[in-house]
Formats: sequence, C-alpha cells, structure tokens
Amino acid sequence: MKLRHILRLTVRRILPAAVLILICIATALFAGGYYTFSFLQGENNILPPSFFSPLGDDGDTGNVGDTLAPGDKETPIDIVLPDDKTPQNASSREEIAALSRKIPFDLPAAMTLMSEGFSRSTEVFTRHTTLFALAGGFDFTPMKFSEFKDYRQTVRYEQPYQFAEVIPVYEKEQYAVPAVQLYMGYMLHYDGMNTELYTADGVYLFSYLSDTVKPAYTRDIYGNPLFLYQPLANEAPVYVMADATEFIPAKYDDALHGRGLYYDYAPSFGISDSSLIRIASKTTTVNVALDGTETASDSLIWAYGFSPTWRRTTFRFTNAWDYREDLAAVTEEDGRLFYIGPYGYAAFTTEKQYYYSEWYVQEYLMPPLTNGPESIGFYYYDHGLVRARRRVIDWGAYNYKDILRVAVDEDFLMDKNGKEFPIPEGYDIVSYSDGVILLTRDGKYGYMDYTGAWIAQPIYDYAEPFYEGLAVAGFGEGDRLMIDTEGNIVIPMGQYNYISNASSGVIAAWREGAGWSILHKMAKFS
Repeated sequence: MKLRHILRLTVRRILPAAVLILICIATALFAGGYYTFSFLQGENNILPPSFFSPLGDDGDTGNVGDTLAPGDKETPIDIVLPDDKTPQNASSREEIAALSRKIPFDLPAAMTLMSEGFSRSTEVFTRHTTLFALAGGFDFTPMKFSEFKDYRQTVRYEQPYQFAEVIPVYEKEQYAVPAVQLYMGYMLHYDGMNTELYTADGVYLFSYLSDTVKPAYTRDIYGNPLFLYQPLANEAPVYVMADATEFIPAKYDDALHGRGLYYDYAPSFGISDSSLIRIASKTTTVNVALDGTETASDSLIWAYGFSPTWRRTTFRFTNAWDYREDLAAVTEEDGRLFYIGPYGYAAFTTEKQYYYSEWYVQEYLMPPLTNGPESIGFYYYDHGLVRARRRVIDWGAYNYKDILRVAVDEDFLMDKNGKEFPIPEGYDIVSYSDGVILLTRDGKYGYMDYTGAWIAQPIYDYAEPFYEGLAVAGFGEGDRLMIDTEGNIVIPMGQYNYISNASSGVIAAWREGAGWSILHKMAKFS
C-alpha cells in the first residue's frame, strides 16, 4: 500500500511537469514553422511563387521562342581552345586594338554545332565550355542599324539639399532604336509602328502594334518571358506571353512572382538555390479616418519554409526574396533590409549607432531606390558578395523631431559577414553581376572581379554590365568588343560597330556595310 501511494504521488508531481515541457517544445516548433494547422484563421497561404528548379515546363502554354538551358543535373563538356594573350593589363585603346588583331574570329554555323551535340545555352559563358556560332535562315536581313529614333528613360540619383533624402531623377534622351532588338531570347524587328516577333532561331511568329505591347522585363515561374499589353491608354496593362501565333494571358502576379529587379535576365536569375521557398499570406489592414470612415487594404506578408504547411519562419516579412548562397534578403514593417540565414535568423548585424561627423547617427540597409538594370547586383548573393544600399541618418532628429536627416545614402558591396568589400577610392559602382563589378570614375569604365583584381582596366568610354558571363565594352561611338568574366576578349574590337548584351544565349551584332548578324552562345552538355 505504501509503494502504491508513493507511485501515485510521484505520477501526480511528474506528469504536469512533463506535459508542460511537451507544450513548450511544441510551441517552439510551431513558432519556428516546423508545422502548422490548416484550420487556423488569418493564414491564407498562397502557393509558393518559386520552385526548386528554374527550368520547369509549363504544359498549358506550349510557349515557342525561348530555348531554356539544359537542366541543372547536366554539366558542360570542356572545349579545348588555344590560350590567346589576354587584355587584363592593357592600358590604352591602341593596346586593345593590337590585341584584337591577333585574335582569330571565325564563327562556325549554329546548325553545324547542333549536329555535333551543341545547343543554345543561357548558362554563364566560359572559354572552356562555350562557343559562339553564327545563326542563319532568318526571314529578315536588315542592313540599316536603325530605322527610326525614339526616347528612352534614364535615371540618376541626387540629394536636393544637405541632409535631404536621395531621390531618383528620371530624364528622357533620344536614341537611334536598333532595327533588331533582343528580349529574353526573342528577336524584335521594329519599323517604327509595328514590331515583328521572331524566335532565336529566326522563326517568324507574328507582328503587333509597337505602342500596345512592350517587354515587361520579367518572367513567370516557368521562365517564360512576359510582355505588357495595353490596348488603350486609360486601361491598366496586363501581362501576356507569346504563343506561336498571338499573345495569350499569362499566369503571373507580379506581387507574388516578381524577382525584385526588371531587366533582360536569364531564366535562372532570382530562383532559389535552396530547398527553402517563399510563402505568401494575405493580410487585411483597416484604416480609420478622423471622421470614422474605415477603409480596408490587402497586402502580403511572407515566410520561408519547405512547403506552405511546413514553415521554417513565421509570417513576418513585408518583402522577401529567394535564397542565394544560403542567404535571403527581407524587409519588415520599417522598410529596412537585412539578410537571414537558413534558419530564419538575421545572418549579421545591419543596424549600427555611432558618431559621424559630430552627429550621433544610425546606419542601416535599404532596398535600392529603383529596380531597373541600374540596380543589377542587389538582393541576391553572387560569388560571396551582394550590392547594398547604406543609409546613415541623424539619430537624434529622426527619433525626437520626426525629421529624417540623411547624412549618407550610398551603394557598396557587402560580403556574407556584412563587411564592406573595398573598391578603389574615387570609383562608383555601376553594377555587380557574374562575380564582376563594373566601376566608373571621371567618365571611364573598368571591370574588377570578386577577388579585387582588375580584369579590364578603367580605360573604356563605354561599358555594360555582365549578362550571362559576357560584357560589352568599347571606345567612342563604334568600336565595340566583348569580354568574359576573366577579362578575355571573346569578340575582338573591329568586328562590329554595335554588339548587344547576351539575351538568353543570343547576341545581335551590326557592322556598317554588312548589316546584322545573330550569334548564338552554344554549349555541349553531358
């Protein structure tokens, strides 16, 4: 009897403690997103806007015109090429011209390489795995570089007065529209009123009014390039994609599926390289005016997890971008940007308080002011670096006088520990992509890689960011060349007066007297 009584007392004392411990463990796992309950209110989970592979097929559309790269399980086969002298240390236009004359540039036909097992590739160009080929068989062969002029928008940043917020200033400039333009693997032939749409292989699809359809500079979750269709000026544009004979509605929601930046990027850009995906949930905010009127607005909040019901984090981010190199960019309600690691915690400190020029200041990161090609390099880590925007404000005035006094608002490069990557004094960052920084000073441009080595000296009058491992640079109005991420000249100066950026494995080049040539970036995969 005594033993039974002792056991009963022991169970009464231990059981509540054990239950309490189990409840604490379950609560911690739920808060961390390791499980959830579908019946909970307020968590209207939206299917994740990104997939594990950027090369998924959309069986509903039968899209024509964008040849995606081979799957990520395939690897490029090495190509044995002669090792030509490279221009990394060339210090003048004359030296670049002399080097270019020594580089052979005999392009094989694309059909010939295809018969040998090559295919057009959107992967990053390397001299050991990629060849250029001359594509042919097109229905159009324009000789003119341009058939009309138009206006394009440019952007610069300025601080109107001391301690004011930096703002983007948009300007229009007139330019000669190239007769052949590329967009995510498509070829577009403009005549001023109509646009003819071709595939990268020269297959004519259809034509449309240039004023009603514009490239959207974004892709859907399957990698299909999207366009914006706006038949009337007073109507909101809608997203469409190109079928074989017409534009068709696209299954795309920019708030859900947008990748943060809008330019002619490859299908793999902005796609997670982690098993963690973004998960969105709709939330409704009710605002009450002074007269008691209520207005409701819907917005999205974000979490990360392995599926909508298996979350790693809670829904707390106002903006979220996919993981790259085990880090993901996020913002919370204050709009400040920081990076989280695989477990959802801040990877490093991005907010600091200290004295700056006799001011007690606060420093933190912000998203870029604009989201076009001028912001290439933000959000996604690449070769251990990412482009970031640092803001330093007067902490006292901001907190006590409700006045935002901006002491510093600048771009810089940041490593995976949050430390600034040093760039040469006096240079400004133009872009960062494919592990290469495009820098400028006093109207000259040069390229530096992620190790801090110059791969192209700052001698160029003209330079573009790297696209798919290739960048266009040059001198004056018509001397253009193309280099790879090691600084090798892959298209010598003197071959073309104009070279486009790589666009889903396609390059359009023009030479006076010879007209347009279409080059394909070809690779063989095992």
